[in-house]
Amino acid sequence: MGASTSRSKPYISLLGPDVILIPSISEKSFTDEVGDPKEISSINITPRSENSKFSRELVLGFWSTNDVAIVSLPDFKDIALVAMPALPRSLLLHCFDARETTNAAFLFVGLSNGSVMMHPFTGKSIGGGKIVSLGEAPITLRRCRLDRRISIFAAG
Repeated sequence: MGASTSRSKPYISLLGPDVILIPSISEKSFTDEVGDPKEISSINITPRSENSKFSRELVLGFWSTNDVAIVSLPDFKDIALVAMPALPRSLLLHCFDARETTNAAFLFVGLSNGSVMMHPFTGKSIGGGKIVSLGEAPITLRRCRLDRRISIFAAG
């Protein structure tokens, strides 16, 4: 089970492929091309910047395929899907422009093999990624503030 919250809405991923939006009790099941359920390994709904009160996207990682999906909220429409070289364990969609004057953000994915993938995200598609190895332990990602600047903290 995983959970993620924004300031306005909690989401829960129970065992299996289901994601539940708590306030309205909306539910979405994720399946592969053949209709088999895709087990969720990680989930994130934090807003793109700390100035936002809500998120327009839900980011999900999947166990069996090592994919990361971005879906729109609250309707769960598919926006983008990208394959990862290892299991996604931590997810963060972040816009370094605190005013969010552009739609450009970055998708950070902490992987089970000790690496972090970084992909540009335009709001409609995910661009080519870069990978940085930080060791061998699974990576956890958090947004943090250092000297009035927002940074991404990665630990494993």
